[in-house]
Amino acid sequence: KFFKAFSFQNILGTALKLSLAVIFVYIGLFVPGVMLAVAISLGAAYFYNYTKIKASEALHAPEGLESSTERARGIFQQKNIRARGSIWGEVKSIFSKSFLAVFSAALLIALISNIDVILAKHFFEPEIAGEYAALSAIGKILIYVASAFVTVMFAVISESHAAKSSLSLKAFKDTLIYISAISLPAVIAFGFAPDIVVRIFFGSNYTNVAPYLPIFSVAMFLLSLSIAFVHYFLATRNNSFLLPFAVSALLQIVLINLFHGSILNIVMSMLWSSIFLLFA
Repeated sequence: KFFKAFSFQNILGTALKLSLAVIFVYIGLFVPGVMLAVAISLGAAYFYNYTKIKASEALHAPEGLESSTERARGIFQQKNIRARGSIWGEVKSIFSKSFLAVFSAALLIALISNIDVILAKHFFEPEIAGEYAALSAIGKILIYVASAFVTVMFAVISESHAAKSSLSLKAFKDTLIYISAISLPAVIAFGFAPDIVVRIFFGSNYTNVAPYLPIFSVAMFLLSLSIAFVHYFLATRNNSFLLPFAVSALLQIVLINLFHGSILNIVMSMLWSSIFLLFA
């Protein structure tokens, strides 16, 4: 529940990635410079996480040790003693049902959130594909907004479920309300002023996609609610969602492969697959 630390880690990584990428490209490193900026930002975020975790473990270490360093060392020693002779058990626990469920969910979320842009680049001319990528980036702001609530919800519901508390369902309902309260005004704004929204984010060169933004934003709102459902199921160790989630991802791919004559076709494919996923 170190949400402030988690948020700062994300901000730190993103700020470093952006600023260093600009600097490295400016001095002539170009694509290798961008990759170097990504590596440095990930390393910095990892180091920050490591120091926070170590400080947390030292805080909860066994009593009677003088310094925080000694307390941290004591807790690591305790873990090493418990781990001796059980390496195979640790390996098996990594590839447990929980791991496979989380990995599958993360893979499907990544797939269903990005496959439309990949297929658009495959089927469209570069200029049209670029316009669709801009449309997709604007609409998926709704998913990024929802992810903040989902992150907190997952921790709260996991704890409540482990404690057999009745707060799990209430926390989930509250999350759906918060996501809707933030997202619906954006959907309305995208619906009534799509041209202005596109100009703000990408300039006048991309206003051709403005008519598709209202429908696409509805699809992304429904997808953000579905992602909240996915994390609720994961937090309560209910893996029944995996099959309908996989079918929905497949449906999206099939629809786009069948109907890709225009940007509107792909947008409608995204809408129908999002409706199916939420219903399923």
